[in-house]
Amino acid sequence: MNERSPEWRFANFGTPGYSTDQQLLLYRDLVSKFKPTKTLLVVYLGNDLLDNRLAYPLQAIYGKPFYSLNNGELELNNTPVPQAPKPAAYPYTFTSEMTRGLPEAGWKSSLRALHIGQRILALVDDPEQYRSHFAEKFEPDLQLMQALVSAMRKEAENVGEGDDAFMVALLPGRSYIAQTRSLPAYYQEFVRGALKQRFEAMGVPVLDVAAELSAQAQQGGGDWYHPNEGHFTPAGHKVVADLLWKSLQGRLQ
Repeated sequence: MNERSPEWRFANFGTPGYSTDQQLLLYRDLVSKFKPTKTLLVVYLGNDLLDNRLAYPLQAIYGKPFYSLNNGELELNNTPVPQAPKPAAYPYTFTSEMTRGLPEAGWKSSLRALHIGQRILALVDDPEQYRSHFAEKFEPDLQLMQALVSAMRKEAENVGEGDDAFMVALLPGRSYIAQTRSLPAYYQEFVRGALKQRFEAMGVPVLDVAAELSAQAQQGGGDWYHPNEGHFTPAGHKVVADLLWKSLQGRLQ
């Protein structure tokens, strides 16, 4: 990004492996030092929504502070953070959080536990059947995400300039692009739509990287994700940078 514009300097304030709550904590510490003119918060559709309310991230072994909502106000919990790693019996996983309480037949749950079963379900599943379940189950998480974004927006607008001092980008995980008929992909599509609708209602500009990547993939995208751990390849990083740069045109003023 820095190579594309001599007039702007891009700095990465991200916290790899952690989600929006940790971004807010770090941002509050850095914003007064750097005073960014524009702030772009990247929300990862794969698990940021789930991680925000947990004491241990789904994909990391060490704990973190986390926020909860108390009468509509953000309240910080789990500080100081315990030094012990995540217990082996920790009850939250990505799959459990998506499927806990899901009203479906037992045979589907059994199939979902097997790789071949997931392939079979991809042929017969109707994604619409999950929408109402996701909407009800994740409403508290969506409200918490809104509060976190609102708090970061306030910090950004205090030091930023122009109408687009604070923006949000929605970034998809590998399943959204490479396994479109899977439960993780259905979940990410739900989160994408719900967050986009809420952020736009708040007046926050949304850069829908997920929709753009999906459209390109349908026309024959490249190998954007590593097949095993799901991170972006160099080609994936480039295509995301291209999309961000295109979306930021007209906003960097």
